[in-house]
Amino acid sequence: VLGLAALEMKLYGKDLAKQTIKNAQTAGKCLFENGVKVLGQKNGFTRSHQVVVDVREYGGGEKLAFALEDANIIMNKNLLPYDNQHDRGNPSGLRIGFQDITRRGFKAGDIEQLCSLILDVVKGKRTPQEVRKDVIKLRQNFNEINYCFQSVAQAKEYLQKHV
Repeated sequence: VLGLAALEMKLYGKDLAKQTIKNAQTAGKCLFENGVKVLGQKNGFTRSHQVVVDVREYGGGEKLAFALEDANIIMNKNLLPYDNQHDRGNPSGLRIGFQDITRRGFKAGDIEQLCSLILDVVKGKRTPQEVRKDVIKLRQNFNEINYCFQSVAQAKEYLQKHV
């Protein structure tokens, strides 16, 4: 299994990384343009797989992480550099990672749609339960995993041709 994962990373890793960063930057820009404080604006909001947002004005990281989870959107509460580092109960931030949804095939337009759903919860426009229905509907369009072999047979075929 480790060898297969290494081979997939060799074959698909660069494209996966590029798309993941692009998706994270798209989300950062979208959230920022809709009034959410996104850290790292000077650097295009991120240079990695994740975006960090300051949600103090919307109730804090813990409250929103739970509300978003109720909407079927999973992200982590996150201490920000200016938070009291000894008080981890309700940090100011959320950390949003983009690896999984990128592997599922999300591109810029899908990220913007997801951000709209996130904003509905964060800004209290709709309840998490209302948003959950739309999240499930959006997710139904992405049932395959990308940037990998689609089957063991495909991996074997590749190995037989190239090894």
